[in-house]
Amino acid sequence: MNFPARPCPVCLSDRKQVLYRQKFFPLSGQLQLRGYAVAQCGKCGTAYAENIPDQKWFGAYYREISKYTHDQRAGEESASDTERFRDIAQFISKHLPGKQSRIFDMGCASGGLLRRLKDLGFTQLLGMDKSPSSAELARRLHGIRVVNSDLEEIAYNEEPFDLLIQVGVLEHIRDVEGALTSMSSVLRPGGLIYLEVPDVAGFAEWPGAPFQQFSIEHINFFSRSSLIALMARKGFEAVEVIRTARDHTSNTKMPVVCGFFRQTDVAPKGEPKVDLETGPALRRYIEESTQAERRIAQVIDTLVSSQEPILVWGVGTHTLHLIETTAFGRMNVVAFIDSNPGYQERELQGKRVIAPSALNGSPERILISSQVFQAEIEDQIKLQLRLPNEVILLYKTVTSHS
Repeated sequence: MNFPARPCPVCLSDRKQVLYRQKFFPLSGQLQLRGYAVAQCGKCGTAYAENIPDQKWFGAYYREISKYTHDQRAGEESASDTERFRDIAQFISKHLPGKQSRIFDMGCASGGLLRRLKDLGFTQLLGMDKSPSSAELARRLHGIRVVNSDLEEIAYNEEPFDLLIQVGVLEHIRDVEGALTSMSSVLRPGGLIYLEVPDVAGFAEWPGAPFQQFSIEHINFFSRSSLIALMARKGFEAVEVIRTARDHTSNTKMPVVCGFFRQTDVAPKGEPKVDLETGPALRRYIEESTQAERRIAQVIDTLVSSQEPILVWGVGTHTLHLIETTAFGRMNVVAFIDSNPGYQERELQGKRVIAPSALNGSPERILISSQVFQAEIEDQIKLQLRLPNEVILLYKTVTSHS
């Protein structure tokens, strides 16, 4: 399906060149996005997903399938999530004048970061998330108030905030222009925004599954320079903006750009600086992903040749991409497994997606189709469910930056 052309989210230019075309196989009953073009702005150098649906589509997608409620752990965070939230909370606390600062976390999932700020003594806390189950988890696990309303309602019903937090959100938003305008409406004059997004300049430095950064959900690819340019155009001056890598899971890291921007009345002057980081970094990432996918394809080709009956655990972006780009779809898959209730009872290539509890003694080997959660899924199979099934891994366990 063709969608309307999208301008650059940073400078609004229509000039672009396509660097890569991402593809996804459809999961039955799910809102469909068959792929998109990874484009680079010909004016400022920013990269973004082109030929994608409107913001309403993405809002419906997040309500329908939320990956952030950790159902396999009854909503509890992983150790990596807890440590990451503690680090961010400590960084945030250094930029606030006092514990009574009013803090609003937009896209807070189940409230883990707000909980860490609460532990540091902050009391004026509010979260917002599209997922009703996330709001319920925040209340039940952390005693945090999380609403499912939009920013217009927040601006109308709440006092202005001293700080708005967006961690892992801006890369998901198609209408960046409208979102930043709405975000400004909930801040007091001179208020702060804390942003944290994946760092496109670090994708190749911290490799994961091939092309995983081009997920169904990640549609803006920011570098430090492009994020600063975007915020400057919207009237926010950079206070402190850094590059780092956060523990994503027990064996993976996510490169991020994070920092504080202060709302000002100063109009931007001149054109934004051209982003010289994104183009070379993204081309390097695409080349590395291509090579990594060839290695994975060898394992898949072996399973196709043998036609051994197997179970596949994982039906997210990783699997939907591999079906389109490798021989994955020709394997003899008995059933797909996923812990996310939003995926269960759907079909992929005519095979049911079942919950882990529905395995019922199936003897087949289990192929784990995930790099990010490979170790967690393997532990779930062997330690929690105590299944005797042999496990097939696509990735070597990585414990440190190489």
